[in-house]
Amino acid sequence: MLCYNTRTSSSIIMILPILVVFTLCSVALAANPVQNISSLTGIWTGIVKDKQGEDIKTEFTIKPAEENNDSYQYSLHYDAPRTCTLKAEELSVDDRLITLKFNEANGGFCERLYHGKMTITISDDNHLSVLIKSKSGKIEETAILKKEIVQEEK
Repeated sequence: MLCYNTRTSSSIIMILPILVVFTLCSVALAANPVQNISSLTGIWTGIVKDKQGEDIKTEFTIKPAEENNDSYQYSLHYDAPRTCTLKAEELSVDDRLITLKFNEANGGFCERLYHGKMTITISDDNHLSVLIKSKSGKIEETAILKKEIVQEEK
């Protein structure tokens, strides 16, 4: 005679839907990071301190790529005394962390960061923490960037 514990089988039946929902939610979260990059588009500004302790105004821009709506263009601009710009490409996007590689520099100080990396930690909707490192590791800078509020024209 076939005998089984009904208590065990009913527990499995009750747990199964919970496991299915958990699995579906996990897949959805993995496919869509908590922070949507499109909500980060705009201009972010902040101050980087150089080795001499001098404050250098920095502007970081995120905008949709012109040729592909699913990707983004990233650029980092340093004000005087550096006065240069870097463009970057995405290496990875995980939850609240974006890693970029500088793939274009327009001269000056920025040439020293060419092929370096920028790691962005999303603090909240209005603040990003960034770590900028040269490929050699000799340059390492941090900054907190704040999103600029663009006033719409009436």
